[in-house]
Amino acid sequence: MDKMEASVLGIGIFAVAKLFNNARNQDNNSGIGSMMREEASEIENLSSQVSSGNSQTMEPGIPLSEFVSNKYKISFKYPSSWTVNPRYEDKYEGKSGFFEVGDFDGQGDNIDAAVESQIKEDYKPYGSNPTVRRFIVDGQPARVIYPSADQPDFFIDREAAIVVQYPKDTVINGKDYDYVVIWTSRDYVPLIVSTLKFVK
Repeated sequence: MDKMEASVLGIGIFAVAKLFNNARNQDNNSGIGSMMREEASEIENLSSQVSSGNSQTMEPGIPLSEFVSNKYKISFKYPSSWTVNPRYEDKYEGKSGFFEVGDFDGQGDNIDAAVESQIKEDYKPYGSNPTVRRFIVDGQPARVIYPSADQPDFFIDREAAIVVQYPKDTVINGKDYDYVVIWTSRDYVPLIVSTLKFVK
């Protein structure tokens, strides 16, 4: 199990959440949405501010821990009250939410095509008409998938999926992967996106 480094940060979750909610509520006939360049820049700026502890939107007293994975080559913050689910390799849960980390191979596709292939799986893990938003996370292309209302009950723990392209192909258990994916509670997408970093 990867080491967790405990920390306590106050973070402007509500400020970031507003950006995500605005993006989520935009009309999107094709199911693949985009975010205004200014909003993407603000997310990127907030990410660096949070990392340095200089964000003007930070609020004191929210206890966070840091998930650091040598396997997936990433780190990000999550509520300290969440604990590992022993039935899964990389899933943490608490009363307020959860996250689970995985990966997939885009087989040479760009990120939009790779995400579309995940959405269009026969079993429709994100429902028939999910919404996808564009972001930049630690300098890399990223997408957030929000399932549609008809998402199958079997996938109810996939409230949202954060897909981020690796800076280069990453070998995990002897296989090359192009993307890391983090399934999480919808309300915690802003926290994870604003703090996610790639590690060596």
